[in-house]
Amino acid sequence: MSFSHPNADVPKQKVRTFINLLDYIGKDYPRAVQDGEIISEFEYNEMVNFSRQVADLHTDLGKEIDQPSFTTLGNNIAKLQKVITEKAPAEKVRHLTSGIREAILKLGLVKVTPKQWPDWGNGKQIFEKRCQSCHGAAGLGDGPLAAGLNPPPTNFQESANADNMSPLQAYNTIRLGLDGTAMRAFSELSDQQVWDVAFYINALNYKREVPDSIQTTIMQTLADTATLRSVSLYTNQQWKELFRSKNIDAEQGMPVVRGLTGDPSSSSSTLAKALALLENSQQAYLNRNYSQARRYALDAYLDGVEPEESQIHAANPELVKQVETKMLAVRSAIQNRVDEQEVATKIQSATLAIQEAQNLLDNQEYSFWVNFLLAASILLREGLEAFLIIMVILGVLRSVGAGRTAKYVHGGWIVALLVGMGGWFVVQSLIGFSSLQRELMEAIGAGVAVAMLIYIGFWMHSKTHATQWTRFIKERVQGLASRESMWGLALLSFIVVFREAFESIIFLSSISLKSAGGNAGIYLALIAVAMLITGIGYVFNRVTRNIPVRQLFRYSSLMLAVLAVILIGKGVRSLQEAGYIEIGSLPVNWNIPALGLYTTWPTILAQVAVLTIIGGLWYYSNHLARQLQSA
Repeated sequence: MSFSHPNADVPKQKVRTFINLLDYIGKDYPRAVQDGEIISEFEYNEMVNFSRQVADLHTDLGKEIDQPSFTTLGNNIAKLQKVITEKAPAEKVRHLTSGIREAILKLGLVKVTPKQWPDWGNGKQIFEKRCQSCHGAAGLGDGPLAAGLNPPPTNFQESANADNMSPLQAYNTIRLGLDGTAMRAFSELSDQQVWDVAFYINALNYKREVPDSIQTTIMQTLADTATLRSVSLYTNQQWKELFRSKNIDAEQGMPVVRGLTGDPSSSSSTLAKALALLENSQQAYLNRNYSQARRYALDAYLDGVEPEESQIHAANPELVKQVETKMLAVRSAIQNRVDEQEVATKIQSATLAIQEAQNLLDNQEYSFWVNFLLAASILLREGLEAFLIIMVILGVLRSVGAGRTAKYVHGGWIVALLVGMGGWFVVQSLIGFSSLQRELMEAIGAGVAVAMLIYIGFWMHSKTHATQWTRFIKERVQGLASRESMWGLALLSFIVVFREAFESIIFLSSISLKSAGGNAGIYLALIAVAMLITGIGYVFNRVTRNIPVRQLFRYSSLMLAVLAVILIGKGVRSLQEAGYIEIGSLPVNWNIPALGLYTTWPTILAQVAVLTIIGGLWYYSNHLARQLQSA
């Protein structure tokens, strides 16, 4: 018996044959030899023939694959032929075939995983249509045509076969076929169809119900292990060995891993991945691999916690603060190389907080009124921030006689709202950045905003002096009106409102995911908040008509200074969370995120630096005003 060689895609087709031969030797050798004795002449001769084909293929492929690591495989292949001749134990043969197989896979000569997670339903349909007649409905090798076939079709549920199968091995057999048997090459199937069948076949022996709570625990443990690649490459025996090392019952673990239809780390909650990565971080720390421990802890936050923060915040803002603080405490402990027990304690504390957040997300559905209240609080908070800035701009324009430019300001915020409403329907594409990218973008945005706030605040403060205020009115405001440079105002109002709208979209989409009865509560909140802000705007407009503009500038410059201090704290915090700068925690814990106050050395030093710059600029402004008055 030998493997067929369809003409397509050489040498890739030869490489697949090479891999498949190794899989079959490792899987079927126990049928040929036991305790140093041949128990089946047919199977033993097949093993000898297969090992010779492996050697021949290696020589043939060596002419086209110019890589030293491939050439050196010849020594192990010679050992494989030798141990088969010596009728060595099956474990020794399997060890050699697995080693050669892994080495060839590492070269990346062929694609060994599907483009996407296979479709079980499609795999079952193809199996029933094309495979059931020989292999039987349950894969027992007892189909209607099986009686007339020699050798008989494979029984996929027989332990020896099931343990040594992997989806990759099934894929190669379906794609290549087996000469001398009824197993032909299914060249008419697409790659994805073949993978669908391969995954379905590997699951046939593991169709058992596992309680949801146990499935969740297993998926948490496998969140950083059960990738599409590993599920495609690992044999069932390899999974069982992995389960033993992780204290998972294989009777429960196998149905879970072979029943996966997607990566557990990208499930409805990524918090499972965070828990697995924290466990890895603790193990790496115990092994004194401190850089890897820090990397795991950072990834636990960026890839596990941060993607879920908006959903957690929508339900329990205080819990978000707890999780963030405890995750940073873990990284700080690792960074400071503290005692192993202290790191374990920090990780345990973070784990409990994450589990609380996970239970919150898993068990909570928002009713109409909960939806309404959560959405209204978010919209009112974000809306008022943007509203106050727009009102200040309009008030200043009106006070200095440039009221006709107001239509450009209104146009900017209206466009921002329209874009924001469009973003509600395509929110995933709008926030499709990685967590690391989002943190970096937030930090960059905060830095740019701080620079602008310092400049604008200094400009406003300098105009509060009488001499400079008169010059400003005469030279700058009238010049603004005459040059018709209103598009800058429109852009400013757009940016201000869109920033708040975008942040609202993220929070509202999180609430929507947990809505028990649709988004009616969110839509009502939109209407109610819009009406409330309109009313506040009317009152604000009436009151500010009588406020002297110089006083308005003075208060505004002070407000911008405060905002700059808050934003620089948040920006540095984003860089800490992304791992770009160290944490440097202080011995006290007085974090107030709303004020950008975090008790770490980098955030405090950055805020002190900004306050110093603002103070210096204001001192210079006052000094310049005194000189002008005395001139």
